[in-house]
Amino acid sequence: MGLLNYILAEIKLFIMKKILSFLFIAGSYMGYSQCTPVMAPWVDDVESYSPTTGTIAAGCWTEVSPDSPDWNIDGAGSTGSSNTGPDMGAHSGSNYFYLETSSGSTGQTAELITPEIDLSSLTYPALSFWYHMFGATMQDLDVEVLSGGNWIPMYTIPGNSQQASGSDPWLQQVISLTAFTGVVKVKFIGAKGSSFTGDACLDDIGIIDCTPTYSTISAYSCQFYTAPSGKLLHDAGTYFDTIANSVGCDSIITINLTSDNTSSTMVLTNICGTYILPVTGEVVGDDGIYATDTLPNSVGCDSVVYYDLDFDNSYYSFDASSCNVYTAPSGAQHTTSGLKMDTITNAAGCDSIMTINLTMYYNNSVTLFVSSCGGSYTSNAGNVYTATGVYIENFASVNGCDSILYIDFTVSESVDQNIAVDACDEWTAPDGTVMTANGTHVETFTSSTGCDSVNTYQVTINTVNAAITLINALTLEANETGATYQWLDCNNGSAPIAGETGQTYIASVNGDYACEVTKNNCTEVSPCVRIGSLGLENETTPFSIYPNPSNGTFNVVLNEVLENTLVNITNVAGQVIYSSSINQTNNTIELTNIETGIYYIQVSNNNGSTVKSIIVE
Repeated sequence: MGLLNYILAEIKLFIMKKILSFLFIAGSYMGYSQCTPVMAPWVDDVESYSPTTGTIAAGCWTEVSPDSPDWNIDGAGSTGSSNTGPDMGAHSGSNYFYLETSSGSTGQTAELITPEIDLSSLTYPALSFWYHMFGATMQDLDVEVLSGGNWIPMYTIPGNSQQASGSDPWLQQVISLTAFTGVVKVKFIGAKGSSFTGDACLDDIGIIDCTPTYSTISAYSCQFYTAPSGKLLHDAGTYFDTIANSVGCDSIITINLTSDNTSSTMVLTNICGTYILPVTGEVVGDDGIYATDTLPNSVGCDSVVYYDLDFDNSYYSFDASSCNVYTAPSGAQHTTSGLKMDTITNAAGCDSIMTINLTMYYNNSVTLFVSSCGGSYTSNAGNVYTATGVYIENFASVNGCDSILYIDFTVSESVDQNIAVDACDEWTAPDGTVMTANGTHVETFTSSTGCDSVNTYQVTINTVNAAITLINALTLEANETGATYQWLDCNNGSAPIAGETGQTYIASVNGDYACEVTKNNCTEVSPCVRIGSLGLENETTPFSIYPNPSNGTFNVVLNEVLENTLVNITNVAGQVIYSSSINQTNNTIELTNIETGIYYIQVSNNNGSTVKSIIVE
């Protein structure tokens, strides 16, 4: 129950803060106040209020704190947080206002607002308050005044100019309010820094009549006299100095200064160019009085030598613009924009120094490239051009400079071509059309000159029959006639067989052979065909195959029929695609639904086995 009561109390406190903030804001904007304006002069030392935490309760003082932190009243010395606030407590008495920054987020603000204060009885109204701002995360303290319905910023005390320690004394700040009349309010705005060490403190806040005080003193100067404000005075005369009096208002002091300092002045006129001051060596060029040397006079005080210089140099500044080249008054020529310096001699014979803000414009030239397919071109000026050439048109630009238009005109013609094409097997046209037979193909396109053009292709498709036939057990023949031939050894990486360039090839050893056939610049290579009939006397199971190549139907002829004779047919991957027993001399085998290529036929019996190849086309 204790925890529940604590939570309910916190919720109640939060709701009350929101309601009080809303009522104050509404009252500020609606001109409503429950308190009667107090008549200035007025000072509040905070002693008539009880210490608070959370929401301030101090007469007609109000707080606007939508979030955290909060303005509170302390009466126990320090603010309760370590390393921030005054160690000695209030400036006067025991109570003071302070900004509690132990809760909330960085940058959140809280406002402390005075009662309404009537300034009508004051001649020199001013806000006076004492502050203590010690803490590593102290933020700025802003002061604003409400007058005529508007909050007006008046002063900011930087957070980085706070007291260096908690034992440092309170400081006073006085802000003039002579710009205001009638009833006002004052608002102090504090903010939370990145930690809890930012408790800004206020005490003895009041509106006072800050009437200036006046006094007169007499002083003597030999060399320099230091006025109360710290200003250095040298020459005899009457001076006014202002410092803060005991209540922070202006104390205006009239200083009647006498001096045994002496001076002498050298007047020089009609100076041209520059002048080098004696002693100092300073080079000057402007009218004025210059102190050049200070020497002790007869009584030991300063004797100052002044030079009163009057120059006849003249200075002028003006704007100018030009096309391409600008000629300055001195005759100097410029071609770029910018500040230009020019010097001529004036009527007094001295330099007349001119600063010219120069803007340059230039003739513009533009080249326009135009082409026409067998036609003409009409320019923006209305000129009609019909022949290839470069034409020039002139006109004035906005800035008065000439502009030149070069028209580079080209009369273009269409590009029509008849192109003969020889191709092997098929030809793909530039437009993607594929031709597999002799014929004519026409394409229309836009040429590089921009004209419609036609390409007519006369296409000849050449083909080569690369098939070869096993004429007998040892002889291969290319089916294509009138071509060039090169026989290849398939078992040696398809290497060419030296000297074998005829249409037929007789094998000298068993193996696989192909033919490279070239005709009409087209080259094709036949499938490999196996020769396996050489040295049949060494075969353990002699047999022959015909026709080879075949279409999948062929005969296996045994030289001798023996018991347990088996025939197996495999493809080049070693997969068995056919297996059967045979018991007669001539055996017809039909292979259906197989791919074209080379297959191997193995005939085996009790004597052994023999393997030969067949080509299926």
